[in-house]
Amino acid sequence: MKTWFIAVLLLPLAAFAQSAAAPSSAQLQSLLENGQVTQAVNTLENTLGDNPFDPVQLNNLAVARSRDGDVYAALELLDRAARLAPDQAVILDNRTKLREWIAARIGANKQQLDTVAVDRLPSQLPDPPPLWGE
Repeated sequence: MKTWFIAVLLLPLAAFAQSAAAPSSAQLQSLLENGQVTQAVNTLENTLGDNPFDPVQLNNLAVARSRDGDVYAALELLDRAARLAPDQAVILDNRTKLREWIAARIGANKQQLDTVAVDRLPSQLPDPPPLWGE
């Protein structure tokens, strides 16, 4: 449930958000739900330019990046967010889910390589998992 994730995440971590230009949870929800992932990524990256140590925006950017298919950049962002806010359960949960998903994909791909001809492999990985609770 995408709307729950962003709204709940921004409320408990509001003390960390320093930038007045930070997008609201409603703006992010709207962008992501309307498929405007690139605009959400750009907005969040611009916000991080004002405060690159904001774990909320790092986490939200990770969600947008994973939606855009860049799961490794998303994982790096979640690692940074977790170092900045090690007690934030939502960030840690997102990080764990994405790590497990990547590990499963790597394992599945290795197994496919062992049994299937390389030219028959899909050109890209399936969609990443949602990084918010159901």
